[in-house]
Amino acid sequence: EVENQGQINTKKIIKKNQILSDQVSINQSHSVSGKAVENDEKQTDGRIDGYICEKEIYTEVVKNNIDFSYFAEWLGDEEEAEEIVQMIVRRICSRKKTERICGQDFPREVVKSAMLKVDINVLENAIEQMKRTDNVRNYESYLISTLFNEANGKRFKENAEGRWAEYAVKRDFGGYDD
Repeated sequence: EVENQGQINTKKIIKKNQILSDQVSINQSHSVSGKAVENDEKQTDGRIDGYICEKEIYTEVVKNNIDFSYFAEWLGDEEEAEEIVQMIVRRICSRKKTERICGQDFPREVVKSAMLKVDINVLENAIEQMKRTDNVRNYESYLISTLFNEANGKRFKENAEGRWAEYAVKRDFGGYDD
């Protein structure tokens, strides 16, 4: 049974190559024909299907993280909300070794981790910040950079606000009596 399975695979590859080579124009050189066959094999060996599956999974994860229905309502445009989700998912599923954020290269896993930390608060803060910014040339890069900074500084920002409030109470009311 194992031997027959190997033979079937070989026959499938030979048949696939024959079909692909028949599809290549007669006017193209042999080297171009070979590359077309190789490229088509690469696309059908599961990597593309795996990438699409990965994007679908992360799209659902991001939508859950940001409470998509609320976000789309808050934004007032479901299509724009979907575009923003896809921008985030593209960075999560990127195959680049590094991503440039704010002029600095970060390892892909660091960017992926930050994008997976994005929740509704991070997203709303980033969009509010973008509203106050003029002359943005590349909105997607700017949004990703803003999300990256917001997600990585979220805990610090929350704690800083808490520290400020505590300080303000002590300053204005003379401290706490426990």
